[in-house]
Amino acid sequence: MIDAHDLGPALEPALDEECGGRLSDIRWFHKRWQRGGAATAHATYRCDDDVVRPVVVKLPVGPIERRSLTDLAVGGPPIPSLVASGDDLGHYHFAWVVMEQVDAEPPMNAPKKADFSALCTAATRFCERASTAWGNGSLENRSDWSSLIEKSREIARAGGFALAAEWARELKATHKLVPKAVTDWLARPCTGWVHGDLHIGNLLHRPGGSAWGEAAPILIDYAEARPGHWVEDAVYLERTFWSHRQDLDGAKPVSLMAKSRRDAGMDLGGDYAHLADVRRFLKASCVPAMLHVEGDEHYLAGSLEVLRSAASRLA
Repeated sequence: MIDAHDLGPALEPALDEECGGRLSDIRWFHKRWQRGGAATAHATYRCDDDVVRPVVVKLPVGPIERRSLTDLAVGGPPIPSLVASGDDLGHYHFAWVVMEQVDAEPPMNAPKKADFSALCTAATRFCERASTAWGNGSLENRSDWSSLIEKSREIARAGGFALAAEWARELKATHKLVPKAVTDWLARPCTGWVHGDLHIGNLLHRPGGSAWGEAAPILIDYAEARPGHWVEDAVYLERTFWSHRQDLDGAKPVSLMAKSRRDAGMDLGGDYAHLADVRRFLKASCVPAMLHVEGDEHYLAGSLEVLRSAASRLA
């Protein structure tokens, strides 16, 4: 079976044909923070105004990402500009896109509070535009929280990982909070759409003087976008720093997202501070069950601290 990273170069002739000879200088790459299996490339594209601009090619892309880029890009940032897309390439039936390339790296190494603010504002603008275009949609409750937390308890009791005994004690002490936390989370209102993968690596700062327009934050990678409550994105962003919270530079993602929604005149969706603690409590409680992907000792320690803190406010 051909790997996505081999698929890209193999399909260059088909890409050239689909783009009418406008695509050139294709250079395939993979960034360390990329999570998906798509092939991506830098290239140049001759646009309708006959100006050659730097672009990113991505294939395959899922239906929600294609929909986000095609339906929402016409409004400008934070959605990247789209110049070409399709549902077939060569003998393959899958979506692909060619979109603007921002000549800057994500602020991964030393993000500032302003970067987190820009990311939260970009997520709010995406939600606002998606809700206008698609409506709020229906909530998806994809996790069996009770089963996952019970699995965490079993794994913690079995030991064999850093802080296992402390995790076992904490999960036993907080187990009585699980039923109400699950009930509260499943009853949360749908405030629109969430990005679903809101981390600092998906923020690009389009610089002034760019061939693509004025300086603006650009939000990328919409493969996990779905209907939901905005605290999902805010706590997701916060959670990527649970093992090194000092790197948030004093930023509080939940507060930043709430402010951006207030500024946009958007609904905050009930007692969002309580819902954020519920989300923290549930996600932290599941960490031992996810040791295969979240087994770092520092993350385990940070998550345990978050569990204790959230549980104390929910008790």
